[in-house]
Amino acid sequence: MNIKEIDLFEKFKCRLNKELYDMVFINPQKVVLIGEENLIELFSNIYKSKGGMIEYVYGYKINDIKNDIFSIYNVIDNTINKINKNTPLIILGAYYTSFFIQLKSMGFNNIFSFLTEDISNIDNYFRMVEHKDKIMKMYNLLEDLTSKKVIENVFMARIYDDLRYIGDIQDRNLDNEYFDKNIIKLLDNEIFIDAGAYNGDTLYNFLKNTNSHFKDAYLFEPDRNNFTMLDNQLSNKLLVSNIGEKLDFIELGETTDNIHIYNSGVYSKASKLNFTGNLSKASHITGNLDMSLNNRSFSDDIIDVVRLDDVLEDKEVTYIKMDIEGSEYEAIKGARKIITRCKPKLAICIYHNENHLWDIPILINDLNPNYKIYIRHYNSNLWDTICYAI
Repeated sequence: MNIKEIDLFEKFKCRLNKELYDMVFINPQKVVLIGEENLIELFSNIYKSKGGMIEYVYGYKINDIKNDIFSIYNVIDNTINKINKNTPLIILGAYYTSFFIQLKSMGFNNIFSFLTEDISNIDNYFRMVEHKDKIMKMYNLLEDLTSKKVIENVFMARIYDDLRYIGDIQDRNLDNEYFDKNIIKLLDNEIFIDAGAYNGDTLYNFLKNTNSHFKDAYLFEPDRNNFTMLDNQLSNKLLVSNIGEKLDFIELGETTDNIHIYNSGVYSKASKLNFTGNLSKASHITGNLDMSLNNRSFSDDIIDVVRLDDVLEDKEVTYIKMDIEGSEYEAIKGARKIITRCKPKLAICIYHNENHLWDIPILINDLNPNYKIYIRHYNSNLWDTICYAI
């Protein structure tokens, strides 16, 4: 383990409950668990994986206790009286004072209590530790200190569910997203791929940043409604934008001759896939996103997906942007030949699935180790973390 690895993961654990951390990671032993069922399940999975043993469990549903607060004094059965009184007892969740009083009166001497936040933080940290080697490989690929600071804070925000970490690293200039002039240098002959074109919002910024001087643009959008909006604008040679709540437009003229649109997704192989559509920017290949669809009007569709290597095999692609709701990793594999041969500039969303934070930069480096890797973040929440490869 090198110094950087120690420092990074020491930082990750800085706000963990130290007593809980030591019990799980330093000295796991035989314990008794009492508390909320969901927290017991969460804690048990971590604890057993680190070599800890669980002698006895009493779990309750929080709503059952809320409905009858006095029942808390009668929930622990006589089985617990047979346990050695020096065995560590861990109370998880609410009503810890009532449990403590009851257990203390039964003669137990080694009682601990941890709240929901403590368990959640340990679970989030544990998830990072499981991928320590990959996280460190990604971290050491990063080209500048800003990228390292960004990814450190993104991890801290995810571990502690604390968006204050994001506020410290967010780039609030929306014009920079995908087109940060300190990273991306655009030329007059760009061959641009926009995977996840939506209604043309990124195309609008691309045209603004190139003054509409480019060779070709290839746009892929699988959602039917989004594609219709995009097609309608190009057919009328007028591209409208309200980025930052400011309404603006570009008259396209003959530029449309060089803009090619496809009502399909991009993936690692040509196929037909189930698709959850009619969700505006959040439309996605079914199963890719962990999002609630309650009270959302969505459609169950089947879409075509293509490999970029197949569609654009003879093009000298210079820039690829991907924001495709969790399909980025597979889509990059489908552009393997382009990335290896052309070394196009890349701007890839890596926030839809947590493992993409490390897996995508590593994949890009594996395909072409000549890239310099940067990471920036553009939203006040956990969205819009972008990996640039130049």
